[in-house]
Amino acid sequence: MNLPSAGLLPVSLAWFGCYGLCRELAARNRIAAGWRVSWMLACLAWATVLTLIVELTSLAHRVDAPTLFVAWIIAAGSLCGGSAWLAGRRGRLSPTMIGSMLDCAARDWKQNWPLDARLMLLASGALIIVLGVIAVGTPTTNWDSMTYHLPRVMHWIEQHSVEHFPTNNTCQIEYGPWSEYAILTFHLLGGGDQLDNIVQWFAMLTCVIASSYIAEQLISSTGVGTESDPSRCGASARRRAAALAGLLVTTLPIGVVESITTQTDYVVTCWVAVLMSCLLALWREGKNLCYAVAGGLALALGILTKATMFVYAAVPGVAYGLWWLFGLRDARLRANQALIFALALVVINAPHWARNYAVFGSPLGSRHVDVVQRNKGISVSGALSNVVRNLTLQTNTGIRPLTDALNALLLRLHRITGRDLQDPDFTSQSGGFGVPDRFLVFDSYASNFYHLMLALLAVMLLFRRPHRHVPLSRPTQEGSTRSEAPAPFASREGAGVRSWPGGASKWRTKLAMLVYLATIVAGFVLFCAMLRWQQWHGRIHIAWLVLLMPLTGAVLAEQAARAVSCVCAAWVWAFAVFCLLNNASRPILDRNFNRLPREQQYMQTMAPTYYEPLTQVAAAIVASRCNRVGVKFGYDDPEYVLWVLLGNRGFKGRIDHFYVENETALIRSTAPSPCVVVTTFSTLPPSVSQAAVETNRYGPFTVVRFEPARPKSGQ
Repeated sequence: MNLPSAGLLPVSLAWFGCYGLCRELAARNRIAAGWRVSWMLACLAWATVLTLIVELTSLAHRVDAPTLFVAWIIAAGSLCGGSAWLAGRRGRLSPTMIGSMLDCAARDWKQNWPLDARLMLLASGALIIVLGVIAVGTPTTNWDSMTYHLPRVMHWIEQHSVEHFPTNNTCQIEYGPWSEYAILTFHLLGGGDQLDNIVQWFAMLTCVIASSYIAEQLISSTGVGTESDPSRCGASARRRAAALAGLLVTTLPIGVVESITTQTDYVVTCWVAVLMSCLLALWREGKNLCYAVAGGLALALGILTKATMFVYAAVPGVAYGLWWLFGLRDARLRANQALIFALALVVINAPHWARNYAVFGSPLGSRHVDVVQRNKGISVSGALSNVVRNLTLQTNTGIRPLTDALNALLLRLHRITGRDLQDPDFTSQSGGFGVPDRFLVFDSYASNFYHLMLALLAVMLLFRRPHRHVPLSRPTQEGSTRSEAPAPFASREGAGVRSWPGGASKWRTKLAMLVYLATIVAGFVLFCAMLRWQQWHGRIHIAWLVLLMPLTGAVLAEQAARAVSCVCAAWVWAFAVFCLLNNASRPILDRNFNRLPREQQYMQTMAPTYYEPLTQVAAAIVASRCNRVGVKFGYDDPEYVLWVLLGNRGFKGRIDHFYVENETALIRSTAPSPCVVVTTFSTLPPSVSQAAVETNRYGPFTVVRFEPARPKSGQ
């Protein structure tokens, strides 16, 4: 067994232990019986364990491979042992029981999954597997990953803790760290960065599972079809909705390119989807504190991942808050739920918030980032301007005349707002507004026009006159199939007929769908009202796109002809494959790219001219035998590549930021004075330049040596 598989084995076993415990909760009727609910709750439990392990080992300055390995051994033993003991007590680990479960799953696959739904599942699975292979087989080429996502991980490894450190790029410390906590764990226990991309890939997989569950929650329990066997029709409709929703999420172009990077947008989207699933479950079972704990953890982990979670969760949170205030009549239950959400939020986020507050005076980070990203003010015209301009990020159809026509229409609509397209109060300072002049698929940009059109079609069908109500019987005979997820408002009492409370019609389900849709639209408008337009906001849209797809799948599966759903599924799958093959940030069909050394692939798509100068810098540092390197980089410099190049050449010393001039300069550092400094700045302070004994320039990089070379210890 090689080192990566041995090191990561307890991490994997811990997840399975969490899943086993969730299955026990399902067996005791504490949560829904379906495996997808257990999957989502297992992800929440595992992520919480990971957070606690990283934070606790950081307190002791023991964030290293041996300590993490022991911690995960203990966690995996406890979780797997506990779940096995509980399952064994009830006889659920016997070979007969396992065989019975497999037989039940096979029977359900044959009886309740229509052929088109099976094909959708197979298509989704094939695309997910291919993306997983790419994520593991190729390094990230994302520029943000080079500048702050991965450098922060390397600094944590170097200092054996996740404490803040002096840095010229404050993004390395102030942004939400959970995704990098997971990368840190995989990096240390896996022996390298081969699995760094897998965090986003697994988040994508969980979003697919969550979306299929939400689709079944949203779809009408009345089903479509004949009255002779309504249960079969209802199950088929729900399975088709789940399969279509999962396929739509899998094939989102922005999701295809995001799922193989080390960015954080799909990870925070994962927590948004899980949170929405928990809120829907709480809507149905308000007294179930398991869902309240899960919802609190999803919210807390989302915020720890990225601050945009505040915007994503704001409107669903308000909707749930109104239901919590007026729908729950038990004051004690309301207090318990509020306490659960508050405790989860504080326990998970308090350490990072405290570190931010100590340095920046705010738990969310520096004022500079807030000023750069927030609109100068909130106004109706500014919000509408950003709505229109954000929609232009989704109009790149691949068909030039259609794209031009859509952009022209949106630009005419923008005139109504009375705002300038380049309004500095509502536009990012790092780049002006513009519509793309060519079809482009990149790790931070990919248009999702066809998915949005399907969502629009679903909304139109949603307002269509409903079918005649057909009650869905609850089969009670032995061997009959029971739906995994009852629809919202479904009665949980009585036998024979599952009907709407008070004999409500199918409009009750449509009302639930419209409320769900309204939360998504309102959240997007809130986002546009608060944050400046940026050309890479397309990847921020991924959360709303993922939430839209369950509604789209549910409506199309229930109200559109089966042929229409099949054609739509085939088209979006084909377009997703096209985007995958034309992803400029990961050119998997380019033989030249595939033949390059891994260390050269990092920079090949964004700044290939940087590779040669950086190799010269690394060679010069190694030749100097200096083991104390300082870096003076800006916000947009690829620091991580320097770590990789030096590591590949046997460098065992320290790399620290030098001559820091922002708030982090006040952080107490134990780093020794560097004997070599690498910088992209053209000039250094006189005190620094006067102390230099040698200065060499390699492309945009300058290497300054301060003292004669000293041999490393042991040489």
